[in-house]
Formats: sequence, C-alpha cells, structure tokens
Amino acid sequence: MRQLLLGLLLWIFHLSAAPPAQAQPDAAQLRQLQEMPADTNKINLLWKVGMKYRRYDLDSCFHYFYASIQLADELQNPEFQIWTRLKTALIENDDGDLRTGLSISHEALRLAKKTQEPEYLVESYNSLGIAYRDLAIPDSSFYYHNLAEQIAQQNGLTEKLWMCYLNLGILFNNTQDYDKASGYLEKGYNHVKESDNRIQRGVSLFWLAENYFYGDDLEKYVQIVNDWHDFMSEKAYNPALDSPQHGSLMVFDPAAPEVEGKLKKAIQIAVEQKSSLAIALQYQSLGFHYAAANRTTDAIDAYEKALVAYNNINIIYGAYEILSRLYKLHKTEGNPEALTYLEQFSAMRDSLQNAEQLHNINELEVQYETEKKNQQIAERTRERNSLLISSTLLGLLLLLSVLFFRNRLVTNRKLAQNESALQQQKIRQLEQDQQLLRYSALIDGQEMERRRIAKDLHDSIGGSLSAIKSHLTAVEEQVEDLQTQPLFERTKTIVNHTFEDVRRISLDLMPRVLELMGLAEAIEDIGARLRQRGIDCKVEIIDLQQEPPRHLSINIYRIIQELCNNIFKHAQAKNVLIQLIFQPKQLDILVEDDGIGFDFVAASRSSQLGLSSLQSRVNFLKGKIDFDSVPDEGTAVFVQIPLGEENT
Repeated sequence: MRQLLLGLLLWIFHLSAAPPAQAQPDAAQLRQLQEMPADTNKINLLWKVGMKYRRYDLDSCFHYFYASIQLADELQNPEFQIWTRLKTALIENDDGDLRTGLSISHEALRLAKKTQEPEYLVESYNSLGIAYRDLAIPDSSFYYHNLAEQIAQQNGLTEKLWMCYLNLGILFNNTQDYDKASGYLEKGYNHVKESDNRIQRGVSLFWLAENYFYGDDLEKYVQIVNDWHDFMSEKAYNPALDSPQHGSLMVFDPAAPEVEGKLKKAIQIAVEQKSSLAIALQYQSLGFHYAAANRTTDAIDAYEKALVAYNNINIIYGAYEILSRLYKLHKTEGNPEALTYLEQFSAMRDSLQNAEQLHNINELEVQYETEKKNQQIAERTRERNSLLISSTLLGLLLLLSVLFFRNRLVTNRKLAQNESALQQQKIRQLEQDQQLLRYSALIDGQEMERRRIAKDLHDSIGGSLSAIKSHLTAVEEQVEDLQTQPLFERTKTIVNHTFEDVRRISLDLMPRVLELMGLAEAIEDIGARLRQRGIDCKVEIIDLQQEPPRHLSINIYRIIQELCNNIFKHAQAKNVLIQLIFQPKQLDILVEDDGIGFDFVAASRSSQLGLSSLQSRVNFLKGKIDFDSVPDEGTAVFVQIPLGEENT
C-alpha cells in the first residue's frame, strides 16, 4: 500500500509531462528509428519508444530497452552504456524480475569502475542497493548505499547525496527502524527543501510523514502535514492536482488497525498547536478510515468536523471534497440530508474555476437533477421491461446452445483428465530421474574429494617422508662426523613441515573447530587461513540464532571451503568477502573476490575449479547457486539454501 501511494505521488508530479497511460508510439517515430543514424539521439528515441509500450506491451518495451543497451555498446559510449543499464535494471525490478535487475546493475557497476567517474559510481551503487533491498537482503543493500553516500560526499555531489539519504531512509523504514530512517530522511530533506526541484521535495516530505506516522512521532507528523500544505501552495500550485485529497499524506494504509489511534492522537496534537489546517486534514483522514471500515456513522461525524474546520480557514477545495463524501454517505444510508449537501455543492460553482473541479460538480448536479425526475425514470422503466423480455429470449437461445454442446464438453473433460494423469506420471518419472542424478553427482563429488586427499598425501607427506628417509640414511653413514649437525637441522625442518601438512589435510577432512566451536568459528577459521596466506578476508555472519543441524553445517562449510580454495589457487585476489545472512526460511551466502575472474562456460566444461562438486552439494541441500564472474574483474558467487523442513 505504501509503495502504491508513493507511485501515485510521483505520478501526480509527472502528470503534466508524462504521456497518456495507453500512449503508443506513432508511425512517424517508428519510421524515424529505421531511418536515423546509429548515434546517441537514436538511443534516446529507443528509450522513449520503449517507455510508451511500458503500460500495455512489456515484450515490446524491453525489446527497445535492450536495443538501446546494444547500440550504446556498439558506440562504445560509457555514459550511455551505464545510463541504459541503470534505467533497464530499474524497470526489471519494478516488474518483479529482481535477479535480472541485480545482474544488469552489476554490469553497470563494472562499466562505472572503468570510467572512475564519481557520478556513475554513485548511481550504480544506489541501483545495487535498491536491488538488494527488493531481494530482502538489507545488509548488502546498506553496504552499497553506504558506498554511494561516501563517494557523493567526497566529490560534492549534493543532488546524488539526497538520493543516497532517501534510499537509506527507505531501507530502515522497511525494517521498521524508524529512528535511523528519520535521521537519513531528515538529512535528505535538508538538502532539497530550498531546491526548485518539486519532485525531490515532494518525495522527501511523503517519506518523512510516512515514517513519523508509523514511528509514533505524531508531533513531527503534524508539522510535516503543515509543511506539505505550504509546499503545495507555491507558485506551481494547481488546485486540480494539489487539493487536500491528493496532498494531505493523510492515510497510508486505511485497513491497518493502529491508524485510528494514531489519527486521534494527531488531532489532539493539532488542537494543542491550534493548527486549523492540520485539524481539518486529520478529521478528513479519520473519516476516510471509518468509511473504508464501513463505519458510516463515525465517518459522517468525522467528515462534518473536517467541513467545519475547512470552512473556518476558507479552504474551498477541502470543503468541496468533504461535501462530496458526505453526500455519498447520506445517500447510502437513505438520509434526506443528502440533497442538502448537493445543494451546497451547487452553490460552490462560481468559486471553482478549474475545469476538472467543474466537471466533477456537473456530474453531481446530474445526479441531483436525476433524483428530481422520478416520473421520467418510471417511463423509462417500461422500456427496460421490453429489453428484459428480449434478454429472456436471448437467454433461452443460449441455454439451448449449452445443452447442445454439453455432451461434447463432458467428452473433452474426460480426455483432459486422462491427459493430466499422463502428465503427472511423466512428472513423477522426471523427479525420480532427477533424484538419481543428484545422488550420482554427490557420489562423484565424494570421489573427487578422495582423489584430492590422496594427491595431497602423495605430493606433500610422501615427498617429505622420502626426504626424511634419505637424510636419516646419510646420518647413519656419518654418525660420528661432527659436520652432520646441519643435516640434522634440515631433517628436523622437514619433519616439522610434514606435521603441518598432516594437520592441514586433517583439518580439510573434518575441521576440529567445526566439531568443537560450531559453524561461525569454522567459517572465521577459513578467513583466518586466507589472511595467513596474504589475502585480506572479511567474514560477516548475520542473524545466526542457533547452530544448524550437523549435516547442514558440514555442507555449508565445504561449499565455502571449496570456493576459498579456488580463490587461493586461481584468483590472484587481494581482498575476499564471505557473507552469511540467516533469514527465517532461507540462508543467503555471498563469496566475492577482486581477483582475475574466470570464464564460467569454459570452467564448467573442465574439472579444474570443482564446479560440479559445488553444484552437487547445493543440489543436495535443495538450494541454488549463481556465478557472476568476468575475466580480470573479479568473481561473486551467490548461494541460496532453504532452511525449512528440507534441511532440518
């Protein structure tokens, strides 16, 4: 509901400039696309045409969006390569394809890093933050929005800084941390409250009011409502769009049970502050809430108090809205006062100059005149009776048609049932085959692990023991020679290295820390071993409430261990991030490095990186794994594992 209202607010701000909801590209635009040269002007036109398809034909919409990306790549224009990707990612997120939006945002970030332009970096990090917020991964969302904020501050990008603060405020609002949300939203509003950009100021006021309302800071909420009225009364004031019913920010979720108490408290605060406008707006909000809950008597009482308050301060558009609602409520209840409110409406005609308001009044007058002409309605009733007879005859014909085709429908239904049974049988067979493949892959992974251990024993310990044997033979031959002391020292060194190899292989087979200290300490141990090898590794484990089941902990450990072994052996990385986020029904794992990356298709065809073993473990846990890697630009691996009955 809140996101819907924000979308409505933005739509109101863009109304004068936006195309109609069903506007389609005309033939001239499409012909121009075919004829114009491949340059940045064509990219802009591709995007405009795509936006015109946005409301009714998503396939055509995305066709033009991705065509704009392709043309930007052909022109090798960094600005448009980044811009088209960020806009397309935003639309993909809005239409629910969050993973695609995330992937496109990562592409934009890689291009932005090549340019090192602060503005591109800020926009790309913000885009990633929004994608992770929509994916319900708040820690990653905060990480990228925070990076965007730092770059914007360092480079004096004030307008971009507003967007960073807004996104951080929305993030904490979504997690119901209203105090932190208020801090960021207030920072954002302070950046734009003196600006000429009405969209930025309006959106900031909306989110501040929403946050104060649900955060129970109703004194600030009342103040924001007054600020909103001042904002709507500026030079760009348009009564048709900016009247109180559009701009009061009054009810964010009418069905929420806590709304009534909050609004009554807001009314009390407004009375104490002697703010007549706020009193009127909150009574109007309360009436709207009661009407939505079918509490008609309470709604009428609240609206009448709002009407008195609007008349006291001579806000005619507010009174107009209240009269409309009172008329409809009294008419629903069958009260004679309904005509009284219609007559008051008629008296407002000369005071309302806006065409939209006049149109609404004319509609209500038509209703008023209709009620005064009951005799004409009675005459038309006879015409409706004639129409009813014709409809009855048509219904009889339709009934005969239904009876005629009944037997055919029964036959088709039986055929469909048989076909459904066959499909179910095929599905069960496919599930059995998939289970067998999963078990086979698991066995293959175990065999690969055994081969690796054998190779480690042969290459590390076998070679060390051979050297020890050779040295001991030499010692036996020269036992009385005082010059053998260096040989003893070298032998001792080899023995120490052999013990270290045995300990490392033993830890790889079954890490002692996992048995004794649990999963969190075991993952920290992996990070510590990477740091010992000269790689800066950061480990983040979030919301681990209790130790997972043993088989789940072992497989999670093995997955991260294998990914980190690959990083050490192949990636040439300097920095690594290991992140585990435990949610009520899902575990999200991210392992990211800044190494040389790899070609995923080529690696999948070989066994060098152990991708099949990783995939087998993830499949065994009924999870998903995604690789995002580009040569020379690093690698990010995302793993999602369900935490329901599947892995208990």
